[in-house]
Amino acid sequence: MADSVTERRGSGSSRGYLPALDGLRAVAVAAVVAFHLGHLPGGFLGVDIFFVISGFLITGLLLAEWERNGTIGLRAFWKRRFRRLLPALFVVLVAVAFAAKAWLPAWRLTDIRNDALSAMAYVANWRFSWSGQSYFAQGAGPSPLRHTWSLAIEEQFYVLWPLLVVGVLVLSRRLTSGSRWDGRRLVGLLAAVLGLGSAVWMAVASASDMELSRVYYGTDTRVFALCAGAWLASWWEPWIVAPRAPETRRRRSQTCARAAVGALGVLAVLVVVVAEDNPASYRWAFQLAAVASAVVVAGLATGEGGATGALGAAPMRWIGRRSYGIYLWSWPIQIFAQERLNLGPWELAAVVVAGAVVLAALSFALVEEPIRTGRFGQGEDPWLPSWSLGGVAIIAVVVAVTLPAAGAPKAPSYLRTSDKEALAIALAPPTRRLPVDSSTTTSVVVVGAPGPLPASAPLVVPADATVDPAAPFGRPLRVLVTGDSVAWSLGISLGDKATVPVEVDGRGIIGCGLMPASATWIAGDRRPAVYADTCENQAEAERLGLEGQPDVAMLWTGAWEIYDHEYNGQTYRVGTKRFATLLEGLLQERVDRYRSAGVVTVLPLLTCFGPSAFYLGTERQDPERLAWVNERLTAVAQRNPGWVRMIDPNPVLCNPDGTFRETMPNGLGIRVDGAHFDDNSAPWFWNTWLASQLAAAFS
Repeated sequence: MADSVTERRGSGSSRGYLPALDGLRAVAVAAVVAFHLGHLPGGFLGVDIFFVISGFLITGLLLAEWERNGTIGLRAFWKRRFRRLLPALFVVLVAVAFAAKAWLPAWRLTDIRNDALSAMAYVANWRFSWSGQSYFAQGAGPSPLRHTWSLAIEEQFYVLWPLLVVGVLVLSRRLTSGSRWDGRRLVGLLAAVLGLGSAVWMAVASASDMELSRVYYGTDTRVFALCAGAWLASWWEPWIVAPRAPETRRRRSQTCARAAVGALGVLAVLVVVVAEDNPASYRWAFQLAAVASAVVVAGLATGEGGATGALGAAPMRWIGRRSYGIYLWSWPIQIFAQERLNLGPWELAAVVVAGAVVLAALSFALVEEPIRTGRFGQGEDPWLPSWSLGGVAIIAVVVAVTLPAAGAPKAPSYLRTSDKEALAIALAPPTRRLPVDSSTTTSVVVVGAPGPLPASAPLVVPADATVDPAAPFGRPLRVLVTGDSVAWSLGISLGDKATVPVEVDGRGIIGCGLMPASATWIAGDRRPAVYADTCENQAEAERLGLEGQPDVAMLWTGAWEIYDHEYNGQTYRVGTKRFATLLEGLLQERVDRYRSAGVVTVLPLLTCFGPSAFYLGTERQDPERLAWVNERLTAVAQRNPGWVRMIDPNPVLCNPDGTFRETMPNGLGIRVDGAHFDDNSAPWFWNTWLASQLAAAFS
C-alpha cells in the first residue's frame, strides 16, 4: 500500500517510474474511503488493488536487484520498508491515542492501546481476527485503528516474501542453466502456488463454520492478492520488455493495455455490487478482484493506452503518492467525527475527505519524504544512526500510546463474548426439563381468553411496585428472558450476583428482533442491512427455554423494530398501518408461543437509548419512533388480558426529561454503549427493580 513508486527509478527495471500505478492507488484509496463512509458497498476491494500493486512492485525490485548484482541486500530492503512505512504510522498511532483519551469513553482506552501496539508489531490483522469483532464490539463502535489490519498483512509479506525469493533464486542458480529468466520462472511458480492455495482456502473457509472476520483479516486467506502481483512481476518484463522485435513488444503492450480497460470495468462493477458480509463474496469476488487488478497493473505498466494516460494525470499521481497517508488518517477521522459531531452522511464524508487529504499532505511533506529520502536523521554512517534513532522512536511511541490508557476502567463484560459464545449460551440445554402442566396449557388460542394474571389490574405495572419475587409461587421466580441483544445482556450478566429470589434463563439472540431473519433493516439513507444468520435460531432458543417451565417470559424487544424494514419485496416504514399490522402479528405469535406452554408474558416498554454506533443511525434517538413501537407493544398487551402485562423501565433507565441516564448511584455506567447491560449494571437492575416488577405482574 505504501510502496513509493519512485523507488523504481534506478532499480534495474527497464520501465522505471510507472506513474499510472500512482493513479490506480488514488482510485483504490478512494474506493476504501467511500466504503468506510457507507457509500460504496464493495469499496473494501480497494485494499486488494493495493495488495496487487505492492506484490508487483516489491517482487520487481527484488528480481531487478538480483539480476543486476547477483544478490539481494535484505537488510537494506527491510530498512527501506520500515523507513517508508513506520514514521507515518507512528504519528497516527500517537494522535489516535491522545484523541481517544479526549473524546472516547475511558473504558475503550485499553483496547485502543492494545490495537496500537499490535499495529506497531504488524500483527493487527490477527488481533482483530482473534478478537472476533463481535456484534457487541460493533455496537460499541469500531476501533479507530481497525484499518491497520491491511498494513499488517503487507508488512508480514515484506518480511517473509524476500526470504522465499532469495531462497528460490539461489536454488535456481544451482540447479538450472543460470539463465536470467530461470529464476523468474521459479519465483512465478512459487507465487502462483501460494496464491492459488490462499484463494482456494478463502473459499473453503468461508463455506465452513469459520467466522467471516477470521477469513477477512487472516494473512493466509488474503495473501493471494499480493501473490497475484508477485506472479505478474515474474513474467511481465521478460514477456513485454525483453523481446527484441519491436513489433512483438508493441503488440503485447497493446494487448495488455486493452485488457486493462476491460479489467477496470470489472473492478467498477465489483465495488458496486459486492458486500463484505456476504459469505458468497469470499468464494469468487475477492479472487476475481485480484485477477482483474493484476490485469490492470499489467496494462498500466506498459505506459500505453487511454487508461494509462487518465490514471497517470498529475492530480491522480498527486493523490496516489499520498494514498498511504490518506488511508492512515481517513478512518480515525471518521471514527472521531462520528463520536463527537452530529453530521449527516455527506457532511461526514466532506470532513473525512478534507481532513485526510490535508493531514496526508502534511505527513508526506514533513514526515514521509524527509525520512524516506534520508534528509532527516541521517549521520555519516546511515546504518547505525538511523537504527539508533529508530529504536528511540519506537520506545517513545510505545510510551506515548500506553500513557493515555493508564488507569482506564475495564471494558463492559459483554465485549468479551464472541458471537459464537453468545449463540451457544442461548441454545444451551435447559438445566431442568419439567413437563408442562396441562391445566395451564391452551391448545387453541382464543383472543381475550382469561389467563393467570389479574385481568383487572392496570395493564402497566406501577413503576414503584415492590413485590418479593418469591411471593407469587413460594419459591424463586423463574424468568425466561427472550428478545434481542439487550435481552441477552440481561439474561447472561446476572450470574451469581442475584440478591433476590429469582432464577433467570437468558434465551435472547443478539442482533435479532421480531422481524424474520430474511428481512433487512434500514438506518437513515444507508443501504438495507441484513440480519445475522443466527436469527434463524430464535424459535429453537425459546423452545429450549420453555422446556424449563418458567413462570414468566419477559420479551425485551424494540431496538430493531424502531427501524424501517424491507421484507418479501415490500417496504415497511415506521408509522404506517402496514408495518403496525405486521409487528403486532409477530408479537402475537410470541405471546401465543409462550401461552401454549402455560407461560405468561411481560412486555417492557421500549426505553431511551444512549448514543449509538454510526452504522446504527439516529433512529433510536427519535422519540416519535420510540412512542410508535410502544403503541404496538401496548396494543398486543391489551388484546391478551390475563396473559400479558407491561412494565415501564423508563423511570429507572432514563432521566425525568426522557434523556438517557448514564450511571447507577455508585457512579458506574448502566448501559455504557447506549443499549446493553454488563455484569455490574444487570445485577443492580435485577436486584433493585426488575425482579420485583416481574413479581408484581402477578399481583
